[in-house]
Amino acid sequence: GRDLIFPHHENEILQSVAHNGINPANYWLHNGMMTSDGKKLSKSLGNSIYVKDMLTRYSGEALKLFLNKGQYNQSQEFKADELQDAQTHWDNFVRGIPHYIFDSLDDNTYFEQSLNMLEDDFNTPQVINVLHEGFKQLRKSSSLNVAQDILKIFKLLAVVPSNATLETIYEKWINEAEKPSAEVINLVEKRQQA
Repeated sequence: GRDLIFPHHENEILQSVAHNGINPANYWLHNGMMTSDGKKLSKSLGNSIYVKDMLTRYSGEALKLFLNKGQYNQSQEFKADELQDAQTHWDNFVRGIPHYIFDSLDDNTYFEQSLNMLEDDFNTPQVINVLHEGFKQLRKSSSLNVAQDILKIFKLLAVVPSNATLETIYEKWINEAEKPSAEVINLVEKRQQA
């Protein structure tokens, strides 16, 4: 994290160079912090938000989309409504998969634009903006070509595995939709205990 640059990481570099005579790394990437009400989320402050808890309410894909909304080296404010928006966008994309149609609309450059943005200091917030443009186009056209371009961006951002297809994403989404939520499972367990 950025909060450890001085003195920890600078001293580690100094010690490594002094001991080994070589620089230990060519690149050091320091991430920003997730904040809530402007305060860093941390155990010591007692304001931690755990991924395991988030995954009971949101899909992993929505969580990854939300996290990609922030620049890696800047702090990002945790906002539940933005996470819910990410879930809605994900669900709308996947729900539409059976309805996307093959067409000649191949002039989209969403993936290419995304690559260019990532080459600019991993500018994932701009990639998310490109995704939103793709979502808008998809709502208008139901274009399979646009959907496949969006899927390539999801892979690029590690939202889905690199071997994912539209079909496997849809099957996984349907299977998860049929499972009871963690909240329902918890209520059933409490009822059985009572």
